[in-house]
Amino acid sequence: MKSKEHFLKHQERAKKKKAAEARAAGKSAEREDGVLLNFDALNDRHTNSVMIAARNTYLEEVAHPMFKILKENGEAVTHGCENNQDINYGHPVHRIGLKEQPLVYYAHPESKSGSTGNGAQKEEILSERFDSGTQFYKVVGLSHIPPELQKEKLSPLLLDGLRKFRCPRAPETLLEAILYDMTGPSLGFQLHAMAVTEPYDENVLCSGALNVTGFLYNHYRMAIESGYQLDLTEHGLHHVGAMFEHLMSGGGGLYEA
Repeated sequence: MKSKEHFLKHQERAKKKKAAEARAAGKSAEREDGVLLNFDALNDRHTNSVMIAARNTYLEEVAHPMFKILKENGEAVTHGCENNQDINYGHPVHRIGLKEQPLVYYAHPESKSGSTGNGAQKEEILSERFDSGTQFYKVVGLSHIPPELQKEKLSPLLLDGLRKFRCPRAPETLLEAILYDMTGPSLGFQLHAMAVTEPYDENVLCSGALNVTGFLYNHYRMAIESGYQLDLTEHGLHHVGAMFEHLMSGGGGLYEA
């Protein structure tokens, strides 16, 4: 098992690399020098065939079907839509720069897709990261998905998937935690899924989170983002950045928490 020192050194290497890239591009490296945790380093998770199979099954049975439901019901805008060349990036309906608006987005021409809980903040960050010619559009406005669609189709599909991929209980030993992590999605994902699907019991650690604001929403956001990335891949678009990190990343639990 790798030591704490190993991961701290990995963090330092990743931070220095990011800072060097920023300086080489003529940008300030203040953010990279001062960041506490670098997600690229957290995203380094060695996988085996069982872990990869679990990820692929979740994507095929949960994430991609959820995004297809949104497309079929007119709740998604994507390059896979008919006449996608006519997308008006400047139209207000496609803006991502909306304060405190949770959404899935696409950045052009960098081919960067992702999700955020605050569109305005994400647009500011991406505008600094890329050049001034970058344009964005809102793929799915998560706060605008009709309640009926959530209740009748999306939530049952998502909750059934979370029950399938959750850990049976919160691990009580380090060995148990490692075994869960080696036989499915990231331990962070499994714990989060367990918390959402386990009815509240004061004697059960990590239970009852379905009634806590934001817990189910996090799974909605990440599942729809992953489904969108699969949709882009189907239509031959190249990706920039990590994909499906909530399933495979060692930082998935930290991100979702």
